[in-house]
Amino acid sequence: MAQQPISKICISVSMADTFLPCKEKPPLPTTSFDNVENANTCVKKGKLPLMSSDGTQQLQVLIFMLAIFHVVSSLLTLGLGEIKTKKWRKWEEEARSLEYQLSNDPRRFKLAKQTSFGRRHMQFWSNHGSLLWIVCFVRQFKNSVSRADYFALRNGYIDAHLGPKSAYNFHKFLRRSLDKDFKGLVTISPAIWTAVNLFIFFNAHVFNNHYWLPFIPLVVLLAIGTKLEVIITKLCLKGNKRRVIVSGDVYVNPDDELFWFGRPRWLLHAIHIILTQVIICWAANEPSRIEYMSVHV
Repeated sequence: MAQQPISKICISVSMADTFLPCKEKPPLPTTSFDNVENANTCVKKGKLPLMSSDGTQQLQVLIFMLAIFHVVSSLLTLGLGEIKTKKWRKWEEEARSLEYQLSNDPRRFKLAKQTSFGRRHMQFWSNHGSLLWIVCFVRQFKNSVSRADYFALRNGYIDAHLGPKSAYNFHKFLRRSLDKDFKGLVTISPAIWTAVNLFIFFNAHVFNNHYWLPFIPLVVLLAIGTKLEVIITKLCLKGNKRRVIVSGDVYVNPDDELFWFGRPRWLLHAIHIILTQVIICWAANEPSRIEYMSVHV
């Protein structure tokens, strides 16, 4: 970190009192700087240094903690994804078993509402927009992807890309998709840097950020989870709207139009921004904690 050039940058006193993270103004840095010569140089000009030596050290700690929390959050994200997909492995084995194929033979007919997928989604609330979002909001906290959902999505994907009689391993496809999406999550794109700069910009007391900024990741995450549940329900309704009786198992046709603006990857980008903001919040609190511990220990 180029400590000397930063400490030599001088700014006006009025600018030093704007966009502060706290309401209380810090004391003038005339005696708290390690490099007194650079501080006096700015004071002689009637200005203040852009950053003190203590601030430079805290910035170094922030960058170090950002790297640590980025690695930890990436490993945590990958671990949670592995736990979720591991649960789906037994469903894939069941779908490839002879017993499942016999019970869902295309020559056997059943009412769409009597299937497990239909009983889960084809209810009275599914035709009411407000009730649909409320039910999907609650459902995301428990059993977000059920056994019936997995079978329907699996059958729909195989039927659309390979044919209904294909012995394709849908679980391996999901694992490969998880690995591909994980590479995108750990990549720092220009959009993520823009989001980071906006977060730092709004991290000032003038915006009262402590009232609303910490809640943005939570609100966006809940909105994404609810939207995904709504998409699964609408796939069921759209695929079986004209079919009262289905042959074999339930099929759904994937449709990008059900996503926001018809762009499924926007959800992945939103999750990426959420993870980045959470990392910054964690890392930004660590320098102050380290300083507090060093003073009181």
